[in-house]
Amino acid sequence: QKPGLSVSAVRYTHGGKRLAVLFGTDGLIRFLDPATFKEIGMVPFVNRHHFAFTPDGKLMAANDFAGNSTVTEVENDLPKLELTGAHVFDFRPDGKAIAVGDAKGTVTVHLVSGGKPVFTAKHDGAIQGIAY
Repeated sequence: QKPGLSVSAVRYTHGGKRLAVLFGTDGLIRFLDPATFKEIGMVPFVNRHHFAFTPDGKLMAANDFAGNSTVTEVENDLPKLELTGAHVFDFRPDGKAIAVGDAKGTVTVHLVSGGKPVFTAKHDGAIQGIAY
């Protein structure tokens, strides 16, 4: 527990070997050992809203409140791909593509390397969630 902060999001990463935890508004995603809850690392998460990790934990996608999303390499915090209109998203299980949904009802799958769109689907109404 972090005094004065509540948990606002939790995700398993690294094949279930880590928990990624966002504590309120402290600007960091902290990695915890799921067996001991000991903190074993962290990545910046300033002015962000939603996050997802590839199953191996090497890439993180995060977006701001305007829906601009960035895929970054966790180890060195280098941006790999930037997308606009990505309100919700999730990585393909192999981590080589990301599906994004927008408020206009469009779901697009982009390759992580280069960002090429490889699939698009339309839906009536805003996309509320995506899961691969």
